[in-house]
Amino acid sequence: MLASVVGLLNLALAVLRPAVFLAGALTAIVAAGSYAVRTRRLSPFSPIARFLRTSVDPWLIAPMERRIVRAGGTPAAAPWWTLAAVVIGGLLLLSAIEFVRDQLTQMVFASVTGSLLGLIIRWTFGVLQLALFAPRGGQLGGRLAVFPLVALGFSAHGAHPRAIAADRPPLRHARRDRADRLFRPAIP
Repeated sequence: MLASVVGLLNLALAVLRPAVFLAGALTAIVAAGSYAVRTRRLSPFSPIARFLRTSVDPWLIAPMERRIVRAGGTPAAAPWWTLAAVVIGGLLLLSAIEFVRDQLTQMVFASVTGSLLGLIIRWTFGVLQLALFAPRGGQLGGRLAVFPLVALGFSAHGAHPRAIAADRPPLRHARRDRADRLFRPAIP
């Protein structure tokens, strides 16, 4: 039973690897074209630009653009963030399927050889290693590891950056109040 599931996962990987590569390559071509239109390197009235704006941008680039603009980014960067999301999403999908396949393969091997205790010990040490290194994962990359999450609308506080900023007074009022205090005439 598990061996047939492992075979199906191998087949899925054989189909998904080229599909993910093709999706990344097509997204790269579309992202380059969309970026060229957005930065006026390609005339916005050309047939290619019209095709990109009417057929591709609404369903591929526009959702990422909305998230980037909400997070304070520039709309011209949306094609590249879309490309990054497609590439990283494809790699994560392939990695997850490979992980499940490897775990099922280990289970099949352990059930055939009769070493289920060894499998349980291996999984326990794997979980412990993950627990040791996972909390430090954000520290290894510093802000670079967190920036894509902030660009997509997440923050370390669990709320959107605008929701956090709504609790504070606007910056211009804080500057004006500070300037008023500094340059207030002295009253005797």
